[in-house]
Amino acid sequence: RSQHSSATTLHMAVVHQQRMASCTAGLSTAKACLHPTFTSNARQLAVHRTSGSRQNISICAAVIRRTQIARAQVQEADTLPPIVGLQTDYCTDFECTSSPAVELSVRAFSRDLTRLRYTTSLFNLDCDYTDGFRTFKGSDKYKSQLWLSDNITKPKVTLTSIKMLDKGSAQLDCRVVGNTSGAPVDFTLKAVITMNLLTGRIETHTETWDLSKVAPPTAASMSMARMAWSIRKRVGDATAGVTKAVDQGLASFDQNDTDQETLRDPNDPLKFFQGNTQQQDNWNDYVSYAFAAALLYLASRAFVELNQM
Repeated sequence: RSQHSSATTLHMAVVHQQRMASCTAGLSTAKACLHPTFTSNARQLAVHRTSGSRQNISICAAVIRRTQIARAQVQEADTLPPIVGLQTDYCTDFECTSSPAVELSVRAFSRDLTRLRYTTSLFNLDCDYTDGFRTFKGSDKYKSQLWLSDNITKPKVTLTSIKMLDKGSAQLDCRVVGNTSGAPVDFTLKAVITMNLLTGRIETHTETWDLSKVAPPTAASMSMARMAWSIRKRVGDATAGVTKAVDQGLASFDQNDTDQETLRDPNDPLKFFQGNTQQQDNWNDYVSYAFAAALLYLASRAFVELNQM
């Protein structure tokens, strides 16, 4: 029994020593990964693979991933200018007049501008947008707001300044560089957004382009292209709106049709008719009026755009 107890104690001591050695090696690996002279991830991992310690490899790989993510975040933050006039006194002793969501929205919107794409979740569902050529309402239409990426070759957007106009409004100035139709372009884009003070969602978005530094023929070509593109988008938006309204109306009409009651003519037992005929007539009139209004709107907008040309 004493020999068995001694063997157990010796085994526990060996296991403890192995664990301590493994922890020490793990700490050494982590320190090596974080060392400023750490330049080659592949070479470092190869060294640890030769040592046969899988735990060391996993620790070093995890440190590498965290370091790469941190570096990417720092580099992305360095490309964005500071937000001038940002107020962080969100609440007083009695009420809250703002929230950190405003700052987060400004930074996220800034990144979207430089990436030439919009995150629809940043906007209210009924957000208002205008740029002098295209005007729309609704966050879903930002998915097609891609004129720069579709018409400028190798576009690059650089934020030059971000400033708060008040607690819920911000102005972002950008420099856009690229080529269009073989000609270089370099112009300024100013975006002004208004946000909800509590949720940070963007409620209005206005853009202004300054083409004064672009050659006059190229600037005129860009304006004509934007106008034609905006007219196509307006027609598409109007058609989609009419189609959606008609689909919704037809769906409600079908529902009402299934709910209609079949009535019997009291003067003729063998004659039947359906109720709610007045409602059906009203719906037919509504569809006709909506279609006529859409045609008139499209004709008027086309006339205005042609006069502006």
